[in-house]
Amino acid sequence: MTLASPVIRKMLQGPWTENTEPVSPDSANASSSSSTSVREVSTIGWNADALVALLNVIHGRHSDVPQKVNLSFFADFAVIVDYYQCDRAVLFAPILWYKSLYKVPKGFGRKPILWMYISWVFSWYELFADMAMLIWKHGEGLDLVKTYDLPIAEILENLDTKRQEAITTVLGELDKMIGELQDDQTDDAAWDAWGAPATDHARRCMTLGSALREKRRMGKLYLPLTVPYTGYSFSKIISMVHEFRTLENHVEYGPENGLDTWNAGPAEQEDSPKQRLKNKINIILSDIEWLSLANFRD
Repeated sequence: MTLASPVIRKMLQGPWTENTEPVSPDSANASSSSSTSVREVSTIGWNADALVALLNVIHGRHSDVPQKVNLSFFADFAVIVDYYQCDRAVLFAPILWYKSLYKVPKGFGRKPILWMYISWVFSWYELFADMAMLIWKHGEGLDLVKTYDLPIAEILENLDTKRQEAITTVLGELDKMIGELQDDQTDDAAWDAWGAPATDHARRCMTLGSALREKRRMGKLYLPLTVPYTGYSFSKIISMVHEFRTLENHVEYGPENGLDTWNAGPAEQEDSPKQRLKNKINIILSDIEWLSLANFRD
């Protein structure tokens, strides 16, 4: 045990109660050599079966280690491993359990949180990044997230901070776009070579109107879309942007219609509110290096 766990090694070698040999009244005055003394390590609150499995792994009693476990047992095992800092010494069993148990979670909830904690304990970088991404995208705020008694609150807080930042960035892009269009000083009376007003003014007016309408629509949601955005996942914000109404071309009139007008355009273009926010979302989703497990270590 002392070779497998630095925590237990400190307990048994340091000036702690665990380093004291249990003494019975009958042997209170008896002396014993340090080589034959027995030490006790007290534990409270662990899953007893998970603790037994850990001891069997460490002591090489592999035939007594369960080949298949459920996710709750796996998480309880990981909690003990994390506490005693012995992940390297017991790795073969978790790998075996992972291969027989893991299935990609279908949505946000208990399973991705447990898997993220397990992957954090055993330094499984790819699995951690996948679960952290899922929780970051689909979490709706710390008030709505359970830790399931796992020591994972700090990681969840970091992910929720990133969720809030992502939502703020998208909403800020819409406000920025509205401000740019309102402050645009382009000459609205510009005429093109044919004498008709240029379409730029019409396009900007349509784009501004669309952006203002979408912002107003988002402001009428049943939950206020304000920091910390409780009740709103980043995934939900993405869906809301995809539901933005598309700017469509007006019918183009010309001399053959007996009308002297122009195409007020545009079809969905890069400068539409929907496309601009989609571009910003794509940038956020492509910048996921921060999800590396190394960034969540102390």
